[in-house]
Amino acid sequence: MRVPYTEAVEILKQSGKQFEFPVEYGLNLQSEHERFLTEAHFKSPVTVFNYPREIKPFYMRLDDDGKTVTAMERAGPGIGEVIGGAQREERLDQLIENMKVP
Repeated sequence: MRVPYTEAVEILKQSGKQFEFPVEYGLNLQSEHERFLTEAHFKSPVTVFNYPREIKPFYMRLDDDGKTVTAMERAGPGIGEVIGGAQREERLDQLIENMKVP
């Protein structure tokens, strides 16, 4: 199963489950969130992709929407995150822009 980060956050918020860690757009998913997605909601391993640029390193490739990066994390039942990865920013002008301090 594949789900964008934004949709994963909505699923978690609408689940009615009380989590120890808050669920909001722009926060990292915790193991308890990933386990809920894999064990209770999808009942299968899940790949969450297109994370907000604010919570990922500057060198990850900015998506065309200007809000997310080309990153993913794979989670499994009983474990949570197993592996993650991202495309690196190959556009020099964008990489330099990403390195500027806000």
